[in-house]
Amino acid sequence: MITPVTILPGMDGVVGGAYNVSTNQLFFVEFDGEFHRLNVATHADTLIGTGYQLLEHIALSRDGRHAYVTERGSTAGAGSLLKVDLLNANRVHATVVATGMTAPHQIVLDEDRSQAYVVEFAPAGRLLRIDLTTGTKTSIIGGLQGAVGLAITTARDFAYVSEQTGGRITRIRLADGHREVITTGLTAPFFVNFLGSGESQLITTERDPANHVTIVNIASSPATVTRIANVPFRPSDAIPAGAGEVLVCSDQIISKLQLLPYTSTGTILLGFGYVPFNRIVNGFADTTVDPSYFFQVKDAPFGGSVPVMVNHQGASTAGAHFYVVEVGGVAQTAPFTDYRLNAGTGNFDAITTSPVNGIFFPVRPAGEVWLNQWLGGFIHTDANPPIANGLRNVAVRIFSAANAATEIGHATDAGRHVQIMVDNGWPVASIDQILHNGTPVSTCAMVHVGSTGANDQFQFTITAKDPEKHLLSWSLSAMWGDNQSAGITSQSYTPVPTKEWLGVAGGTVPAPAWHATVPGDLTSINCAHTFYLGAWDRVINGWNYLHFSQYHKSITILP
Repeated sequence: MITPVTILPGMDGVVGGAYNVSTNQLFFVEFDGEFHRLNVATHADTLIGTGYQLLEHIALSRDGRHAYVTERGSTAGAGSLLKVDLLNANRVHATVVATGMTAPHQIVLDEDRSQAYVVEFAPAGRLLRIDLTTGTKTSIIGGLQGAVGLAITTARDFAYVSEQTGGRITRIRLADGHREVITTGLTAPFFVNFLGSGESQLITTERDPANHVTIVNIASSPATVTRIANVPFRPSDAIPAGAGEVLVCSDQIISKLQLLPYTSTGTILLGFGYVPFNRIVNGFADTTVDPSYFFQVKDAPFGGSVPVMVNHQGASTAGAHFYVVEVGGVAQTAPFTDYRLNAGTGNFDAITTSPVNGIFFPVRPAGEVWLNQWLGGFIHTDANPPIANGLRNVAVRIFSAANAATEIGHATDAGRHVQIMVDNGWPVASIDQILHNGTPVSTCAMVHVGSTGANDQFQFTITAKDPEKHLLSWSLSAMWGDNQSAGITSQSYTPVPTKEWLGVAGGTVPAPAWHATVPGDLTSINCAHTFYLGAWDRVINGWNYLHFSQYHKSITILP
């Protein structure tokens, strides 16, 4: 378990927060109606707004000047979404965007479309889309049970909702409201956020009596749950604040979790993203030997833009002023951008680092504070031309000057090189054939199963494979009618010494056949059905799983 570090004690009813990366500030709200700004570096807290009623959550506008907050309201239908000027943040100056909601909680902004999404905490709450210009509310789905947390994918195709009833996380397809339970049994899960840009992991809090910060790996089928920290009483929000840090808003304390396992001694090549070098075995990442570690991967190859974590302090102590990142002896020269804290303004500035003399990156000086403190550049395996699939040696060489003749030690020295398995391929997903009682049926066919559903047996010939044999999981589900759905079958990688799993190539599943009839639901055998097949491979960039493929096919099932 990670030990939380207190950065702000003595608060009263902290709930939601939002992090501004450019200013290194956390804006947070208290249930009693106060609005605060916290300097994460100095721990200085400033009260910037008062007069609100039963605040729940906050989302920052990308303009840096405004924020949106939800007021719960004291009665059903009295909840509101407000727009706040951060320079004039008292309730009396706020603009009411929308009202008439029941206990609205977490907010997700989509400012490109002038929209916001919220969920209602109610026995039959709604996921709502709100027009930020007109305040018009559109219900995407109802019947949510004690919904609190909300995260929405960048593509705006899926929403993930935490529901207090059953302690569950539910995935909702925004296009049609199709609902799928991802995991259950959490203790009062509260707000949810994506951990990393790959959107393969959710981070949430479990409230009292558990008082956990928890990671849900949604790329696995079924999803896996890892509790990474015991935190102060009644946590509401776990907010990623850059690679390796999470800010936790608990009732009376704001604390910080340091996720990365790196230290500044000895080794120069520390690892890749969240994966330390000593958790790479024969080129594959394996963090499952540390079951409490938040980033759980097994036999995972690398691909995409892989962040190389460099021990700048250790290199400087060894007398180095420059370093070179090599893959298979070839220098990686792509510039990279990170945020560096400006001591004068107290804000983070975006700094692009380019190599000197073609290949030499400067070692970061001691005393500088970077958002990604260990970042030393990226290996772009899918560049043009790409780095070929297979086992590749990565090395970090250090130099006293931007000159090859000044190398300190050698690339083969301990702690300066590691092999990684590169995989630029994608999984393949296809529903090749739908079988009714063993007989193939065509796409969009009308299939009669009898008034009692006596002939409702279906199987599916599918392809859910990874040509590089690095498949992680696949799942097949059905959707029909008014938000009705059912999981049909799924499968996940079982570790083997070869680390290979092709998946299913033209196989027929499930066995025995799936029965379409759902007791009590007449539409289950009298409606159009769409079948969805999704497949993840195990490729990571060090921060996230990368590759997901999906396929769907439809028929109509009739009595």
